[in-house]
Amino acid sequence: MSKPWLQSAIVTTIAGVSLACFGGTPEHIEVFEPGAPQPVVVEPAPDVAPVPVPVAIPVIDDELEFIGRMPAAAYSNAWLVIVASTATPEPIPPAVFEIEEKSGGLLAADRLDSGHYKGLMPCWSIAIAGAATERAVATEMLALLTSHGVDGYIKNAGEYVGDDPRVQAVCEDMRSDSANQCPADAYMTQVIDGRWHLQVSVPPEVAEAAMAGAPSPRPVTPDKHVWTAPLRVETLGDVGVGDTFFIDELSGTHSVGQCTVTGFSAVTQGMPHFSYGEFGDGDKPGCGTPQPWAILDCGLGDRSGFGVATTRVDTAESWRPRPETGANRGSAAAAIDTAMAHPEFRSAKAAAQSTADEQQETLNEEIIARAFTGPSGDGFVVTIKWWTRDGFAFCGGDDVLVSRTAGIVDGRARTGVADTSYADFLGVVEFGAEPTAQVVTRPMFGGVNVGHEDTQCGITIDFCDCGC
Repeated sequence: MSKPWLQSAIVTTIAGVSLACFGGTPEHIEVFEPGAPQPVVVEPAPDVAPVPVPVAIPVIDDELEFIGRMPAAAYSNAWLVIVASTATPEPIPPAVFEIEEKSGGLLAADRLDSGHYKGLMPCWSIAIAGAATERAVATEMLALLTSHGVDGYIKNAGEYVGDDPRVQAVCEDMRSDSANQCPADAYMTQVIDGRWHLQVSVPPEVAEAAMAGAPSPRPVTPDKHVWTAPLRVETLGDVGVGDTFFIDELSGTHSVGQCTVTGFSAVTQGMPHFSYGEFGDGDKPGCGTPQPWAILDCGLGDRSGFGVATTRVDTAESWRPRPETGANRGSAAAAIDTAMAHPEFRSAKAAAQSTADEQQETLNEEIIARAFTGPSGDGFVVTIKWWTRDGFAFCGGDDVLVSRTAGIVDGRARTGVADTSYADFLGVVEFGAEPTAQVVTRPMFGGVNVGHEDTQCGITIDFCDCGC
């Protein structure tokens, strides 16, 4: 049998724990147990090839930052047996350590930052039961876990690339506590299972109580990325059955109009890991957390899209695309000049140019001006992108990729400047009670963001797959 990952060729000492983690023939292994005054000495049995003895590091509730049983770089290109992926570090399941103690050195749990590896989707704290240089050994580890009732899957970590401040900035934005805070008493809406749904914002304990006792969810998309379950409630927060809302579709391509709340549903959305289809049984969501949504009757047939709902008509209006004509080309050039002179565009370009110069690479530039009309008048949405080489600036890539977008009307920015480096432009929405409109984007990992000064209003869709 191939030797497991812990039987490679390094000896690692971390935080007072001397581990013979990588093979060789240690004379003894020192294990410093918590609270023990003296180390325990384990001698190899005579006439038996010594096997490294893993240390079962206890799970302590306030010790969530445990990471680094081995150097992070040691997992480069290793086959990981992943048992949990969480947005922030959480205790490794105790069952994993219990199985590890009985595995004869096969398993060794650890926690990794997914953003440090080229083959993993960034922004996750990854709990592993073990790792191996060969997939066959990782498969053996997974089989052991499965036989003890612990779910997991195998994934190659890819090359170790270390910490990337650009990726971490994206991750922090995704974890922002300011998500789903819409101005002007607005609510986010989305078409789910052919009907518009309104996202209800209530405290977690209220949402949990409302969803308690709900039937098992059913998939409403062929790929099983969206699941719903009816809720037996008449009111949630300040939204109740019979309430009327006015929806404006965010891309501005069509109108929705008046809608009425007819009920509530627990909605689970998320893109599962690629192994979900291979190993999952398909009878429960593979990614996402259930959230309460109100079901709307808008008098429309099936339609996909995202929108903003308000209790008063025209409180939130999307900018509408208008045809490109020769008459507005001069205005487009003026809008581009306004954007390029904006301090946030200028600083973004300067930072991109500085990195390109350090790499001795050519900085490319692309400018797109889209004609729109809205409550503020006719204008343009200007997007400028700067990049080097292929623009591969995440998952270990060191190319430059910087993009900014803003709405320009009458020679000045009517929106905040949106960072679209890792997001696609969707539209612009203008809130009646606000002095500026907001750029709407689709983040690279799913969902919708509506920029609003220092807060965000949007729809978060979990992403549990590997983006690299």
